Parts: sequence; C-alpha cells; structure tokens
Amino acid sequence: MRTRKHGQFRLPSCILQFAVVVLLFGCGRSEPVTPMASAVATATEPSASELPAPKLALRMPAVAGSFYPADAKALRATVEACMAEAPAAEFQGRLLALISPHAGYEYCGKVAGCSFKQVRKGAFQRVIVLGPSHYGAFRGFSIMDVGAYRTPLGDVPLDRPACAKLAAHELHVRAEEFQAREHSVEVELPFLQAALGEFRLVPILVGYLDPGDAEKIAAALREYLTPSTLLVVSSDFTHYGRSYGYVPFTEDIEQNLRKLDMGAVDLIVGKDYDGYVKYMRSPAPTICGRFPIEVMLKLLPAEAQGRLLKYDTSGRVTGDFTLSVSYVSAMFSVPADWRPAAAAAPPEEKALTAAEQKTLLQIARDTLEAFVRTGRAPEIAADRYALTPALQAECGAFVTLNKKNEGLRGCIGNIGYAEPPLRHGLMPLYQTVAQMAVAAASEDPRFDRVRAGELKDIELEVSVLSLARQVRGPEDFEVGRNGIIIRKGGGGAVFLPQVAPEQHWTREQTLDNLCLKAGWPTDEWRKPGMAFYTFTAQVFGEKP
Repeated sequence: MRTRKHGQFRLPSCILQFAVVVLLFGCGRSEPVTPMASAVATATEPSASELPAPKLALRMPAVAGSFYPADAKALRATVEACMAEAPAAEFQGRLLALISPHAGYEYCGKVAGCSFKQVRKGAFQRVIVLGPSHYGAFRGFSIMDVGAYRTPLGDVPLDRPACAKLAAHELHVRAEEFQAREHSVEVELPFLQAALGEFRLVPILVGYLDPGDAEKIAAALREYLTPSTLLVVSSDFTHYGRSYGYVPFTEDIEQNLRKLDMGAVDLIVGKDYDGYVKYMRSPAPTICGRFPIEVMLKLLPAEAQGRLLKYDTSGRVTGDFTLSVSYVSAMFSVPADWRPAAAAAPPEEKALTAAEQKTLLQIARDTLEAFVRTGRAPEIAADRYALTPALQAECGAFVTLNKKNEGLRGCIGNIGYAEPPLRHGLMPLYQTVAQMAVAAASEDPRFDRVRAGELKDIELEVSVLSLARQVRGPEDFEVGRNGIIIRKGGGGAVFLPQVAPEQHWTREQTLDNLCLKAGWPTDEWRKPGMAFYTFTAQVFGEKP
C-alpha cells in the first residue's frame, strides 16, 4: 500500500485522507504535540511610533495549504469571493462582535464571508479573537508570546501592551506547545486582512472554564472594547458523526442538526448566558467554541443587539450527513455612542500649583541652557528642586520654545494614552519636561538646532497633559478646551488645545489643518477609519 509522510510518522494514504477531511470539516482532535521548529521564526514587530520595535518571535501559519490556499493571490481571491456573495446587514449603531467558523474555507467560507462582510475597511485598529484550544486541555486562556501572526497575506502585528497586561491575569497560562498547530485563531485572519486592512491582534486561545472564570476573563477584556476594537469569536457548532463521537440521532439528521444548533443560537443572540450554559450541559451539543462564547456573552453589554446572519453545514455542502459540522455567522451591534464603563474618562487631573509650575519652568530653563551650551543634558538634582508628588507622578507634557519677534522655534512632547493599544510608559513629569526641552531645541524637524546666541530670546512654555482618550468622533472635540489627535493606519498628527484658539480656527478648520500636518488631504478626517483622541492641558510659561 502506498504511504505518505506526515511529520515523523507514516500513515496509509486512505487513513490520512480521512483524517484530513475530518479536520477540514471542523475541529481536529489529537494529543498535545510539540511544535515543529519551523513554527516560530524571528521578526521585527511593526509598532506604533511611541513604542520600540524589539526582535520578537513570529507565529508561522499552521494550516495554509489545507484549510485555505497557501498562495497569496489565490487566498485573497477566495476570501473576497466569499464576502462578495454575502449581503451587508442593515443595523443601527456600530459593530461590536462577530461569531465566525474556523473550518476549511471550501466548507465554511461562505458562512465566514457573511460575518466579515459587515466589517468596513479601516473601521477598527484592534481585533480580539477568542478561539478554542483543539490540541490541549488547560484551564483559563493563553496568548502566544510572539510579535506577529503570519498568513500568506502578510504579518498581523500583536497589540503587545494589551497582550502583556492580559498575560499577567490569574487565569492566563503558558501553552506554547499547543499554539503552533492551533487553527482557531489563524483561520479568521485572512478574512480580517482582506476586509479590514491593517490592525493589531489580541489572539486569545481559550481552554476550559470553571464557574466564574468567564466573568473574570470578560472583566479583564472589558476595558479594551473601545470604538476602534472588534471582538471575533471563532467557533464551529455541532460536530455530528461517529468520528466525533456524537450521534444523538440517526434519522432526519439535517433537520435535527438545525434544531439542535438553533437552540444554542437563539440563546446566544439573545445574550442569555445562564440559558446557554444550561443548554450546553444536557445533552451537550458539540460546539467547540463553547467557552469563548461564554466569555463573549459576559462581555456583551445590555445595549447589544444580536443577529444570526447565516447557517450552514458541511453535510449540505458534501451531500453526506454521516459526518457533518455546523457553521454559524452572527453579529452584535451597540449604539454608536456606547463605550465600556472601564474606558470612561475619570475626573480631570488635579491642576499644578503656581509653585509647581515655577519649578517645572526652572527645570526646563536650566536643562535647555546646559544642553545648548555644552551638548549634554544635566542631571536633575532632587535637592535643588522642590519635587512634589505631583511632579514625580508619571505624566505627558509638551515643551514649546518661542523666539521673540519670530514666533515658534520648536515644540516636542510626549503623550500618554488612556487606552491600551497606544498606552506606553511615561516618565515622572519633571523628567518628561527636562527631556522635552532638549528635544524641542534639537529634534524638531521643522527647525535647525537652537544655538547659544538665541537663548536670551527664547521663551519657554510648558503644557502638562491629561491622558488622551478615544472619543466617538469629531463632534466630541471641543475647540479651546481639548487637544486633538487623529490616527489612521500608521500615521497621525496632534494639536495642543491652545493651537486652534490662537489661529481662530473652527472645529472643521482645525481638523482640516491637522490632516495637512499629517500629510493627508484636508477632508481625510471625514472618511471612515479615522480614530479621534482628545486631551486637556494645563499651559503656563515664562512670558507673563
């Protein structure tokens, strides 16, 4: 009998072909395996401008060429064809979450296409994918410690700050040995790449959950459900047949499968967590993503509206219901102005006192003078300045240099973001001001380096910033009160709160000019995919 190599084992071809069919239909089940050496490579993580780009592992595709085409052109054509056939659902508000299958595209692609047809290009900057573990049992959840997931369509960078914070959770476990072969997250990525474009990924492999675990994981994820985040739950539904060890009926299989699946779907789109958990116990339908779905149901707010988009089975596709896996596409939307409670803006930061402002201005002046004259920034001696707790707290700030009779001579700052995708480490405020004074004098690309002869004419201004928080859109930007940041793809720009009033700009004129600063057409802020962040600033300077 002819044989075919599979790893280190030789299997009869008929057995191998049958095993592959079962795997492609739905969930491959096996004992835990050790990943192949080629499963992880080295890559540089593409990252936001505020973050460094260290060398990080790259998660290589495990099922390219089996679950979906390995050729990029063929893969894109397949995915786009699946989405082209799907209708766009009409709904109020904005998309929050999707359920999509993870079998071979020839079986579930049209169902998955219905899910991702609802995603607008550039509408989200981050995607959280919750997928079940097929190759190992563990309690809790696991995030692979890599910089990006690779598919034939390119590399998808991880949201490293979010992943790092989630990895510190009590229910997070290291399960690297299961991740290399796992397909539940991977299969969703080509659809997301084609539908969405660039985004950052939070790939969460969910194991089994004890009572109360779903709520704990949901609580950790809730702060990340900002308007720029999409949640995707990867799950097939009933796995029927002797190969899956599940044959609860042998007559009217197609109708009984639909009835069994719709019993779960109705509870899921109705957001009935307790009803769903009970339904999964007796008799337990073989829904591989049962635990990721539990987490999603705990995450969904009361305002969310669920809807079934498409249902199908591999039995219908092949014409053989002796072995069948069910597939569901579903979506959840929320009102356009809904935001997670954890992301709500806290009260305004406490203002600095006049004495604290004077201290920061003195630190900025001393640092500027020393750097321009010697080329080196001085140490900030704690015994020389009154460094109060407020000045030692981590905080963002801008330092602006204005030259008498000439105007702006340099302006550089460091912004802290409240939301995890862009959050980065801030320094104590007094250190931020010192470093930004140096940067404003030497790193602003619009100006030459400040010379010693100019120092007597330089007037310093310091803007101490609140954390920047994402808002619904331009309507939440208040001229004269807020600074404004726009971000799209890998670009963006910022204006401090004082810029628009000084130029006598309206909100629209401010955003037009901000787009120009970013190198975009003036109306780019009106187009889909733009993210808006606002912040406030306490501004004070040497000039009376």
